[in-house]
Amino acid sequence: MRQGARIARQVVLPSIAVSIACVFLAACSYSDRFPELVALDEAHLFGYSERALGGDRFEVSYLTREQDASLDDDKRDAEAGRAKAKARDFALWRAAMPAAHHGFSAFSVLDSRYDVDVTIDDEGAYFVGAACSSYGFGCGSAYDPDFREAWLQARAVINVQMNNAPVQGAYMPDATARRLGAQYPDARIPPNQAN
Repeated sequence: MRQGARIARQVVLPSIAVSIACVFLAACSYSDRFPELVALDEAHLFGYSERALGGDRFEVSYLTREQDASLDDDKRDAEAGRAKAKARDFALWRAAMPAAHHGFSAFSVLDSRYDVDVTIDDEGAYFVGAACSSYGFGCGSAYDPDFREAWLQARAVINVQMNNAPVQGAYMPDATARRLGAQYPDARIPPNQAN
């Protein structure tokens, strides 16, 4: 009976781990179906959202994809800065689209907020299948107590005023959309379709 319990445990643990890995890979492939410039309601994990604040004022936000981050503080700070700048750019890009569509000649940023969530997991990790026999039976897992990883995600929230005439310091919708489209040429292409 002990032998049967040990074999069952050796088969069940890898099966559970394989199931978890499949769910993770499915989530990754789900995320890769969407371009970066997508509605948050559509992609769920990243994207833009907007809401009317009354009159010609809108709140536009952009949440970046979650990305791996460095464990080194200085490198991670630089990565966070780049992610924050990207979130800001995509929020501005999104604000330019309805401004241009509705015939506004400019839009002004009245208020902005930027934040970056950083997660550091330093509790070690199990690696499934790390200890398999040459026959494929007896696969197990190995625990690495020193394994660490980090990831981050940035959000930008801007409040904008649509303008019927150019205002000092305002953004021109067409020029903003062209500039950011050139800066992020693959933003409208899902990663699984990019070259």
